[in-house]
Amino acid sequence: MFTFLFLRLGSTFFKKEYGTKMKNHWPIRFSNWQAAIFYGVVLTAMSMFLLKWTNVLTF
Repeated sequence: MFTFLFLRLGSTFFKKEYGTKMKNHWPIRFSNWQAAIFYGVVLTAMSMFLLKWTNVLTF
């Protein structure tokens, strides 16, 4: 979910920052996916920690 939101919200920024032609170049796309996966994992871990800390989630 966080990865989808990052890519959806960041697509306009990346298009504006790199332009339409460079946005489709593979190193730019690779770094965008790397950042999306990193932020997705970090935000998921933080939300799980927050849910565990508030005793909503038990494992």
